[in-house]
Amino acid sequence: MRTNGITPKWLAVIFLGLTVCGITFGVESGNELPVRFQELVTTPSFDESRVSAVGRAINFQTWPKANIWRVAPRIDKSFLSNPELVTRENISYYTVPFQGSVAAVGEWSWRRRVQNEEPLPTELPPERKQKLMAFLSREGKLDDPNFVEEFLNRKLESYRRSKKYYLDGTIDVRVCLAPNSLAAQEYLLSSLTTNSMMTKGLVRMYATAKQPEGLGTISFSTGSRVSFVRDNICVRIRAKGCFANEALPLAHKIDAMLLAQPTLTYQELLARRPSVTIAANVDEAGMNGRRTVSYDISVPPGQEIVSVRASIDGQSTTAKDGKITLADKSGTFGVKLTVITNELLATTFERELIIDE
Repeated sequence: MRTNGITPKWLAVIFLGLTVCGITFGVESGNELPVRFQELVTTPSFDESRVSAVGRAINFQTWPKANIWRVAPRIDKSFLSNPELVTRENISYYTVPFQGSVAAVGEWSWRRRVQNEEPLPTELPPERKQKLMAFLSREGKLDDPNFVEEFLNRKLESYRRSKKYYLDGTIDVRVCLAPNSLAAQEYLLSSLTTNSMMTKGLVRMYATAKQPEGLGTISFSTGSRVSFVRDNICVRIRAKGCFANEALPLAHKIDAMLLAQPTLTYQELLARRPSVTIAANVDEAGMNGRRTVSYDISVPPGQEIVSVRASIDGQSTTAKDGKITLADKSGTFGVKLTVITNELLATTFERELIIDE
């Protein structure tokens, strides 16, 4: 069948060409309105044109918003199909600034390191040995043959240890509990664009990415990387090696846990946050000769504290057993304490203190 002399095959080619041009236009055109975040506090390195290009390609402005809230689910390596493969686990927590509040982020990293069956090297690689010898030459150490031999032997042993095991697979899970659904969506878009890929390639990748059915309110899957937003929760999963096929099943498990929760209002969410206070008076120097200030934390029943961090004028300090170490501070300074629970609910308390010099 022909239509005005154009076959369906050519119509398909023209349509595909227009689609590609549309994606490219999203990168190059300066006539489109930029995507400007309303909730997420951006950094000086924020690239508005890059974020806007990706945002247009994935229709960011039309994503559905929700007026319900959830807390973060419990994340555990037992959710993997073969958790026994994990040989190393690391869990960390931190906060991300939003307008008028901070949001907690939890990261779970699982690694599988296995012993290398190949014989270990008996010599350093020539290029590495050459660099080491150049270093010794600059330091004036080549005149001592015994020192050079011992130095190279130590470097060889270190090199052999590095080759004894190899990384067989990794899987990283990042969960952000945002103040609302728009904030979670902005966090997702920002995360998608924070990498070293060229903008055009990034646009093409997410414009054609799979959107797994039934996963979150917004979701993207690009091979072994899966990202989704469910209401005010953003989840990102990256897997490699022996865990490469775990990303999507794990994402569905986490989303199912979110859906199984009772939904909350914003006021109910705030009521679940930890309560934090810092004393107004400085404690006298103890046995270690350092002044401290007391703090108090309380959490609702069923919650656990997973992170307590303190800072003085932006510099980290120790917070332990209800005491914040003030070191040798004097004059007027600000003390800040941030507490995160296992539900990724965060509270920050700040107080200005004065110590006479």
